[in-house]
Amino acid sequence: MALLPTLAFSASETECDLPKELAEAGIKCADRPLIYRPVQPHKYECDAVPFAALKTGEYVEVPHVTVNLASSDGEPHYGRFKIVLWVDSGKHKDVELAWPRLHDRFGNILRTLSFQYVLDAENTDKIRDSIKKEADKIVGPNVVKEVLIIEIIVN
Repeated sequence: MALLPTLAFSASETECDLPKELAEAGIKCADRPLIYRPVQPHKYECDAVPFAALKTGEYVEVPHVTVNLASSDGEPHYGRFKIVLWVDSGKHKDVELAWPRLHDRFGNILRTLSFQYVLDAENTDKIRDSIKKEADKIVGPNVVKEVLIIEIIVN
């Protein structure tokens, strides 16, 4: 499985739902959102998401998107993506109303990707940018401030 950035949030260490690989690497939950960036297997660096940023927007979690991925080896491969949108304050309802269209477009974007492309962590920003462009077309420019790809699972 490819090493990708992970977002974790918890009010206390006992209520945390960290991915297993982060817990095994000794990562603990914090009292504010943190983005863990893998720098090598089982070693992570951490950036705190500024509280000021949280006050100027809202996070909207997209239901998991599972798609078939193209592969050159002829074997079937699947990708499961967990995406969170950081939207402008007060625009949460606009995003919810556009849910079916957003989910459909995100699935279409992700279906065009190959297994090898998804495994390359350098392509994460390109995937994020494609999703953001589609979101801007559907809900309007700058409603979605940022696309966070929280989890990618491929097999």
